[in-house]
Amino acid sequence: MYILENDLCTFNEIVDHIRKSPSTLSWYLKRLKYAGIVSVIRGQEHKLYTIVNHETIAHILFKYKENFTDKIVDNYTNMMEEL
Repeated sequence: MYILENDLCTFNEIVDHIRKSPSTLSWYLKRLKYAGIVSVIRGQEHKLYTIVNHETIAHILFKYKENFTDKIVDNYTNMMEEL
């Protein structure tokens, strides 16, 4: 999400935002790059990460977020019914 919202991001900017270890971020970025979701641009001082297709990724994330919210509401409703 951070890369999607901020377009060109350095590795350190992403680490600071997500508050996960650099090795964890590196693992995920490698897989996102391999899947063609993220591309890497070599700047003068840093590598810059960007989303390859903003519209498609935004649509997928929006759809996933809807499903996740629905599951939370359903679980809460089920829990309340059991009480």
